[in-house]
Amino acid sequence: MKRTITNIGFLAAFIMFSTTILPLQSQVFTIGSNIHCVISGNTYLVLNNGGIKNNGVFHSGNGTVVFSGAGYTIDTGTSAITYNNLTLSGSGTKVNSNNVAVIGTVSVSGSTVVDADGYGNNKTFTLRSTATSLATVAQAGSSGGYITGNVTAECYIPGRRKYRLITSSVTTSGSSSLSVGQEALSIWGNWQNQGDSTTGNVGTIITGGSIADGFDRQTPNASLYTYDDVNRKYVGFTSGNGKNTKYTPLKAGVAFYMFVYGDRLNKITTSSPNNTVLKEYGTLLTGDQSYTTSTSIPLSNVTNRFTLLGNPFASPINWATLPKTNISNTYWGWDPNLSSTGGYITVNTSGTVTLISPFTGTTGLNQYIQPGQGFFVKTTALSPTLNIREQDKVSNFNVNAFRTTNNISLMAINLMYNNGKNKVLADGVLVAYDPLFADSK
Repeated sequence: MKRTITNIGFLAAFIMFSTTILPLQSQVFTIGSNIHCVISGNTYLVLNNGGIKNNGVFHSGNGTVVFSGAGYTIDTGTSAITYNNLTLSGSGTKVNSNNVAVIGTVSVSGSTVVDADGYGNNKTFTLRSTATSLATVAQAGSSGGYITGNVTAECYIPGRRKYRLITSSVTTSGSSSLSVGQEALSIWGNWQNQGDSTTGNVGTIITGGSIADGFDRQTPNASLYTYDDVNRKYVGFTSGNGKNTKYTPLKAGVAFYMFVYGDRLNKITTSSPNNTVLKEYGTLLTGDQSYTTSTSIPLSNVTNRFTLLGNPFASPINWATLPKTNISNTYWGWDPNLSSTGGYITVNTSGTVTLISPFTGTTGLNQYIQPGQGFFVKTTALSPTLNIREQDKVSNFNVNAFRTTNNISLMAINLMYNNGKNKVLADGVLVAYDPLFADSK
């Protein structure tokens, strides 16, 4: 059965756009019921001063949908929309009134304000994460433009029993602790999927205390840790240490060391757990973020001590461009592919050279710190500062673990052990040789 697609002027049951489309000014692009609309290739669908009303099926393919002009409602239809790339520009407030997901990049510029959850109408705006894609939020433009309201940020984690250094990409509550009735804003309400153990591939098990405190009771041992920079050790996030997951909110940039058991259908003894997606519902941080010894996430003021931080943005950031004062050019990350439960990777940037150790040529970490990734920085002198700016966001995902613009000699020594018939990389050291390096370094 055919239905009219408003503003296009013809009837069809299946529509594919392969060139740039510019609908009429100040009108809504309506997709009727039983209509299947597809944007193919790198096509741009530009909507000037009007939103989409999707009552059918809409696929953005590899294309980009652009909402420009003054404020209006992005989507007023009855069917959810998944965008590849979504660009919002112009002035005014663009309100989301449907369930929307993005699998590519969200770009907001000009004086645009995007109300992600439609003034509290419980419609979700999701930054989707899968095994092959990760939605990100691009740099805020110099002339402004930002997302307000709540978004759902996802973090896909393969089904492997591994530790991770992990942070939330959103802040679920501005409070330091929650009250009864606010459990949905907590670690339990997000990463533990509000205790739901029947839905697959969502959330994970977190152990370490009582059910009243939000912990899963399969073992009393902690699976979630914070870092104590004074004593240089991880501290269990447990009932015994006065912690809970049910009334503790997630904060963008606050990182944890967590053993991920897979989804909540697994037992803690499951050897091959299911893949899972950790979801967080809250507000995004916008604008440059500064870290000193007195900020809410303080840097250690003691030379050679470490501070555990998390990427505060829903976007990769470039470690090489972050302004640092009395902070080492090396960061320490955690690669779950090392050893049996993971291991530390050092990433050092010096001029145009980036060095990663242990070095394999395929190590998963590099200078581009991913959304949701935690990392350690080291204080090298008193009064350290670190800035993570909007301009440090990057859109490219570098699959190479080693990048250099110089011809440089390397000597890598890796520690391997036998695991049955396979050799497993456990640790390593990397030495770089270049005439530009000083002997003392």
